Amino acid sequence: VPDLAGRPPFRYPVYMRIDRVVVGMDFSESAASAARWTARYLAPGEVVLAHAVDLPQPPAFLRRVLPSGEEVAALAIAEADRRLHEFAGSVEGQFVCESRTGTAPQVIADIAKGREADLIVVGEHGSGRRGRSLLGTTAERVLACAPVPVLIAREMPHAAPAAVLTPLDGSPTDGRVLGWGRLLHERYGTRVVACHAVDVM
Repeated sequence: VPDLAGRPPFRYPVYMRIDRVVVGMDFSESAASAARWTARYLAPGEVVLAHAVDLPQPPAFLRRVLPSGEEVAALAIAEADRRLHEFAGSVEGQFVCESRTGTAPQVIADIAKGREADLIVVGEHGSGRRGRSLLGTTAERVLACAPVPVLIAREMPHAAPAAVLTPLDGSPTDGRVLGWGRLLHERYGTRVVACHAVDVM
């Protein structure tokens, strides 16, 4: 829709959906809280709990006496799967559990792509100064390789989203941003506040 005042054209909302969500699970309380909130308030369908087994390389002088990397990875994945299923059994929702070897951002992105997820949810990691650093690096790395939108779950409320701020800048992504706002409004009655910043300098 052209704007005679010379502003960028308005882009109608693109229809979005949230049927399958991948949640990064590192067994921290923040990740567990994000998974519980997602299953209860956000995703009516399937929640995929994704865990990355990132194994450090042992020094060369220990490789002969330690189990092979494949053995260690198999044991670590089996233990991770056990813990994932234990958590899923304690929470109401439709869960799928999947563990893979690799770095957390790439594993989460790969699982989201393979599962054709609509959204990725990453919880806040740790606490204090170290936790803030991990949150920033993990979130940025997931965002860099994620095939779908990413929600950083921090201090999640005990309810569905009541209000959402949708910044618009006239870019081609405006329609998708509005689409997410419309989806939340239709599903939960969420109040959608659109904003646009004007730089007068």
